Amino acid sequence: MSTGASVLWLLPNSFDGYPEIYAQGIIQAAIEIKGGIDTAAILERVGAAVKSLSRARQENPQSLTILLMPKVSLTETAISDLKINQESVNYWFTTEECLVDINVRGMILGLLEL
Repeated sequence: MSTGASVLWLLPNSFDGYPEIYAQGIIQAAIEIKGGIDTAAILERVGAAVKSLSRARQENPQSLTILLMPKVSLTETAISDLKINQESVNYWFTTEECLVDINVRGMILGLLEL
């Protein structure tokens, strides 16, 4: 993502689902955060995340995409779906890892070059 330009965070109105990082008017990264823990709706949440993050990849195929979800949501089936859709979702982490593990936070910040 290094462009030599400063990175501008554009926060969506009311967090409408499109948290993206732009540099020089081009999406450089998108982060989707899913919070639901209802196991019956896991695949719908993964599908919605894939759809949302694929928009960033359509606008800029080199953009970085990251998904954060509760650990309970990352079932074997959900992980399988994410692996199939790795073209749209480059990286995924659990929210618990992000909150507790300084190494995971550092990895995410490193990926975002922040």
